[in-house]
This record gives sequence, structure tokens and C-alpha cells, in this order.
Amino acid sequence: MNRTVRILTLLAIVVLSAAGCQRMTKAGKHWHSGWEGLDRTITLYAEDGSVLGRWHAKTYCETDPPVVAFIDSAGKEVKLMGTVVVQER
Repeated sequence: MNRTVRILTLLAIVVLSAAGCQRMTKAGKHWHSGWEGLDRTITLYAEDGSVLGRWHAKTYCETDPPVVAFIDSAGKEVKLMGTVVVQER
């Protein structure tokens, strides 16, 4: 067996054995989110715990602490700072 076939076989075994692990699942979701976005609810909270704003959109969220940025359902870019919770719906 030549070296290329051995490497491809080993690579296939590694990918198939890792297919069910959380890290691979997260990587797949991240790729899907970047490509077409995920259905999300983004909530911004005040210091006292009250809700300052809530958005529902099929979007990709960029997190570059302390900023969370996304495109809302109206196509406008939103950048938030503070206590932000991003949930997949």
C-alpha cells in the first residue's frame, strides 16, 4: 500500500471516529452559522437584570469581547456591549 493511501485511510478513520463528538458537532454548527446563519434570540440586559432589548433573527454572531455584532432581521448591523445572551432557537 503506498503512503498516500495509508494517510487517506488514517484520515478517514479519524474523521469517522470523531463525527459524533461535541467538538465536531460545534465545528459543523459554526460552519453552518457562517454560511447561512442560525435562528437565534439575542438579549441585552441592564445591570439590574432588566431586558434592554431583544432581537430574533437568522444570523451569524461575531463575538469580539466586549462587543457582540450581528445583522438583525431588517438587515441592519447591530453591535452590543454589556451583558448579552445569544440563544439558538
